[in-house]
Amino acid sequence: MSDPWHRLKDWADIILHFAKENGLEYNVMTVEEIRIGIESRGTVLCFPTTHTINKQVDE
Repeated sequence: MSDPWHRLKDWADIILHFAKENGLEYNVMTVEEIRIGIESRGTVLCFPTTHTINKQVDE
């Protein structure tokens, strides 16, 4: 699993690079759409939800 903890500037760079790489530069998408999309699989953008993280911590 990729580490979801990045600075805000890092996230902006990651998302911009992702959009350019996938031809989505001029599209409007929510973070959830990016997170669950096929293009995001195997990338840092496909991180678990807060619920999943909390569940893992509780176990």
